[in-house]
Amino acid sequence: MTEIQVTLTFRKFPDYGDLITREAFTESVTSGIFIDYDGYGYLATEEGYVQLILVHPSEWQQLNKRAPQEFTHVLWFNREWLVTGGRSTPVDVSAQKRPLRNGYSDTVLYMVLTVVHSTVEWFQRMIKLVKYIETL
Repeated sequence: MTEIQVTLTFRKFPDYGDLITREAFTESVTSGIFIDYDGYGYLATEEGYVQLILVHPSEWQQLNKRAPQEFTHVLWFNREWLVTGGRSTPVDVSAQKRPLRNGYSDTVLYMVLTVVHSTVEWFQRMIKLVKYIETL
């Protein structure tokens, strides 16, 4: 068997993306918050990421078992329309280093709030529609 050695080059974080701890990412994948359609990520540390190791939610359980422990985070790139509501405003990665509710990042919280807000709006419209139909 031939032994192969690979040198990993760490890159600096871009001005967009979401730095998430492995534990929070695992919980997000397990609960269905992240699926392959939502985006992709790279294994990372607090200082940088490796573009060679691509992360897809559907493959995360296996990758998480095999990936070296020095990769403490995942740098996640969500589909722009989900993260920013269609705007081209980048997510501030430097702000992600502060701990938030249960380790979730600003992007995850924004996504959840967007879904909740959309659901509430939909129900409000349905109530208005039912009331209108009742007046006919």
